[in-house]
Amino acid sequence: MMDADLSTLASSMSTLVNHIVGKPSRQESGELASVQADLASVHQDIAQVSGRVAKMEVKIDAVADKVAATVTKAVLGSITSMLMPK
Repeated sequence: MMDADLSTLASSMSTLVNHIVGKPSRQESGELASVQADLASVHQDIAQVSGRVAKMEVKIDAVADKVAATVTKAVLGSITSMLMPK
């Protein structure tokens, strides 16, 4: 065998062993790294959205409390004026 043939055979054997053992090729490693980066980005986006949702819930609760207090005062005022006419 010539050196080129031996080199090709060695490369093929290495690829086969890596495939059998499960070691990803460079392309697969690159794809995996890209997918992991995308997943990390999505996770970060979800965390940011969750934070925004939590802040909005606090604001909505505050508005609901104010509305409830205002409506309660108005209703109590109406009831009082009906029960105790001037």
